[in-house]
Amino acid sequence: MREADVILAVTGLSAKENIRHEWLKPGAVVILVGYGIEKDVLHKADRVITTDADQMKVTGDDLLNEQGQLPEVAATLNEIIHGQKPARSHKDEIIFAYNSGMIITDVALGRAVADFARDQDKLEAAKLW
Repeated sequence: MREADVILAVTGLSAKENIRHEWLKPGAVVILVGYGIEKDVLHKADRVITTDADQMKVTGDDLLNEQGQLPEVAATLNEIIHGQKPARSHKDEIIFAYNSGMIITDVALGRAVADFARDQDKLEAAKLW
């Protein structure tokens, strides 16, 4: 964790250990898709970006600080893609990315995780219905 450039938090609610801010190196990007982080990762990040700031306010209630607040969002994915705001202002910034509001990113990330698991022989098919 201390050497990772990009960290994906994709666990469920039952995770026994969560990512902590002090584990992150300068310049790390933490992408929250499910669960698996401590609140301090968000609140101590140098920059917060999200797919949708309004959606983050609705679905990010488990990340509120003691005052019941979320930090200000510096940029949305749409603003970054369209060149309206930068994704990063300096190379050592710790970036927190909140992934919500765009199911297509969940599908793409799920596929990437499944491909990785398959390559490691750790993929097991599950019948859902």
